[in-house]
Parts: sequence; structure tokens; C-alpha cells
Amino acid sequence: MPSNLLTPTAVARNVEVLCKSGVNVEVKVESCAPIVRPPPPPTIVLVGQGVTYDAGGLCLKEKHELFHMRGDMTGATVVVACCRAVAGLRLPVNIPGLIPLCENVVGCNSVRIGDMVKSMNGKTIEIQCTDHDDVLVLADALLYAQNFCPKCIIDVVTCLGYMSQALDESAAGVFTNSEILWQQIKHASMHTGDRVWRFPLWKYYSKAVRAGGRSDVQTYGIDRGGRPRTK
Repeated sequence: MPSNLLTPTAVARNVEVLCKSGVNVEVKVESCAPIVRPPPPPTIVLVGQGVTYDAGGLCLKEKHELFHMRGDMTGATVVVACCRAVAGLRLPVNIPGLIPLCENVVGCNSVRIGDMVKSMNGKTIEIQCTDHDDVLVLADALLYAQNFCPKCIIDVVTCLGYMSQALDESAAGVFTNSEILWQQIKHASMHTGDRVWRFPLWKYYSKAVRAGGRSDVQTYGIDRGGRPRTK
């Protein structure tokens, strides 16, 4: 669907169709309030990137890239579909799905290179390039997911540019600090036919995004390669 029709607000309204499947849907605007009375701890929290159109902001993408950027909300649609499948199969599990929704276009409210934003946990993030929006979109969603005290958090993101340079379209890249979860993902991929490839999460990359000095972290850190690990 064209991104001018499927805006973040339109996606939120469409997701409410899950209510018919017995799924509780809550739409939050701009800021997330803390969970007052959380439900029973879930096994998994799903997080999906929902950028309904990613033009790159002030760091505008190339013309040939723009047509496909309505697909930058794939992570969100995967999470919605998963929640609907779980409800349809009546699985006895509690799986919250978080889908941060926004657009990354040029406008009077566009973020600028060098801007500092504060995340939900109080840490500051320096914006080095407005086209690295996925980091900012997911940061607070991942922090908010911790309120549910899950065993694991799984986020689905379209890091298309850097991931395709590493794997082309042959597989999906996986980043995880859990060997058990990686084995489960790999085993599931064998049944579905979706190939996955694990990337490292060494402390080397953590240091790279903290090398700026002006903020706690940067959107990608020292520009010496290593992406998408530093994203």
C-alpha cells in the first residue's frame, strides 16, 4: 500500500483488527507510560520496526532507493502477523508485541546531524546520520520491553543496505547473546526454509559506538566499517 495511505496512524488503526482475535491492542502516542500492573511474565516479547516510509530524513536516500522504502515497516507487520497467528491457534502463551511506528522524511520537525536525544533509560544518543533511524526507533521499544520481565526479546528489523552487502538475499542476519535462543532460531529455520546466519556481538563493537565522547552512545560510532554490527 502507498505510504501516504498507510501512515503510522493508519497502521495503528489496522492493527486494532487483532481485537477480533482476542488480542489486547493498546496504542500509545509519542511517549510510553510505565506499566502499572503488568500481566504475568511472558516468555517472549516481540518488537518490530515500523517505519512506514524511510526517505532518510535530511540525509536523503538516492532516488532509486526511495521506491522500496515503504517496506521499512516489515518488522512491524511480521510482529502483527505473529500475534494474530498465536491468537488464531489459541496457543497458551502470553506474547506482547511492540511496534514503534513513524516516518523518516524531510520536514520542519526532522532531526539533524549532531542532535542529541535522550532515551527512555536516560542515556543520550548522538545522531550522526539521519538515515540511521532504525537505531532510534527501536531503542525505547527495546527498553520498554524490559518492563515485562521476559525470558527473551526478539526484534525484527530491516537493515537492508548493510545486511545485503554481507549476505545479499541469501539469508537473514541474526544477532543474539543467547546460544540457546540461536539454536532454537536455527532449528526453526530448517523447518521453514528461511536461512539464517549469526553475526558476532563482540565488545569491540560496543566500544565503537561509545567513542564520540559528547554522548553516551552514537548511532553507529567510529566509521571504520563493521556495520550492521554497530547498528
